[in-house]
Amino acid sequence: MGDDEKKIEFMDEGLKRYFAQYFPDEVYDADNRLGLKSWCEDNGMDEDAIAEELDPGYSSDCMLIDDELHVPLPKGANFEDKQKARFDILYAIYTAKDLDSIDFSVFANPYQPLKMTKQSYSATTKDIQRIKGVHSDQCKTLFNGEMKDDKNITKLLAVSENSDVNAPYLLYLADLFSRDRITVELNTGKSLEESQWIKENKHCRQLKKDVGQSAINEIQHAVSSFFHRVVPKLMLSANTEIQDSLEATCNYIATQVDFVANIANSKDADTVCPFQFDAAIAYNDVKSLMIAEKAEEPDDEDDDDDDDDDDD
Repeated sequence: MGDDEKKIEFMDEGLKRYFAQYFPDEVYDADNRLGLKSWCEDNGMDEDAIAEELDPGYSSDCMLIDDELHVPLPKGANFEDKQKARFDILYAIYTAKDLDSIDFSVFANPYQPLKMTKQSYSATTKDIQRIKGVHSDQCKTLFNGEMKDDKNITKLLAVSENSDVNAPYLLYLADLFSRDRITVELNTGKSLEESQWIKENKHCRQLKKDVGQSAINEIQHAVSSFFHRVVPKLMLSANTEIQDSLEATCNYIATQVDFVANIANSKDADTVCPFQFDAAIAYNDVKSLMIAEKAEEPDDEDDDDDDDDDDD
């Protein structure tokens, strides 16, 4: 078997796994006229030709995204450019070191990743002043003093309002950092700090490439400030353990959410919003996980020496 056939068979096997994951009722057959192997034979394509179609990057003229080559998209997925989505699936298989390393789930996610450019990440002085005014009016207690003058937080709040972003970017970053902290803690038992996170996180690395180092620095300080000024970091190593029902606790939380939602959606919402709601859940039985330090045993040898001195 030649190298060309090996690569084509590798891609066929990748497509077979793709079909098994998202189209279990549809068997992928490489020898079928819609399969890659048969399609390559009909169109005189070998590995070099496939490389030419894929390596330069996406093009609407790429022969591999021809409708005759059957590469369906997962149901429910939202793709602005379906042809490019098919190209991305084939490219992921073509460039994979091994089939187990291919993550097909990214192609079924209806929510596409937020992509930042220099334009979308920009914010003028006027934008920042406007966002300060909005948050000062809506968050009078929280958004004042040092937080109001925090240039990193206000910059990201302003970026969130850009038309091609239109998303709570600062909250996205805080959530992303929290998820990565949990992953690192579970896998290594180590604590992930913001300074290391911006070097390893995929979004941050891409942002550094597309926008620049200054954006990464702003994100690091904004995320650190968020967990200092708005909400504390998730405690991954607790000193206590609650001896109670997790289901009951979730019901309490859901009830509180419903309470706030009912007020916010009431006919009097215009007169009661904005408002702040504080809630606390108390438990009867809490177990301490702290290990008490054992008191040092007295040195018997010293005592014996003292006894000998007394005998003298």
